[in-house]
Amino acid sequence: MHFRTNAAPTGSGKTYAATTFACERIPTGMKTAILQPTIKLCQQSSFDAKKRYPGCKSQIRRIVSDPGVEQKVSGRITEYLNTRNESGALLYSTHAGFLRTQHWHRAKDWHLFLDEALDIAYYRRLRLKDHRHLLHGCSPCIRRTTAPNTASWRRLTTASCKQRWLRCRMTRYTNISLT
Repeated sequence: MHFRTNAAPTGSGKTYAATTFACERIPTGMKTAILQPTIKLCQQSSFDAKKRYPGCKSQIRRIVSDPGVEQKVSGRITEYLNTRNESGALLYSTHAGFLRTQHWHRAKDWHLFLDEALDIAYYRRLRLKDHRHLLHGCSPCIRRTTAPNTASWRRLTTASCKQRWLRCRMTRYTNISLT
């Protein structure tokens, strides 16, 4: 895979230059992928490329997540790469689609443009408040509202299950926070 870089300010025409570079070389058999941060930017760039280079329209492809399409983006990218012949091509995709693609078939034949720096950090806040009983080994039937001497308490038939429930209740008052 050949990485191409162009460090320039926003709005200076980096995407325009990359598209021009790629489309002018499609007839020579060069394959290019332009990776962009958003779906909207991929759509805009691919429409622009098809409008500017109508002779290459059939070789310009955009693969992004689309509503109503069952197959995942990474699977569609892999399928596209595996079926490419020796002719030139221009592929637009998102950074996320690229990062989720496990294997890039014939990588040595492709030129890769990153439209923006990749955001490789993944952050997701996980809240365990409603499911912390699973971490403590408590039965899933136990809820926070269960109290001793109630109907739901009597349903806990085994002593070990009641002990686990009490252990769960005790952790609410310790310094360990699972929320």
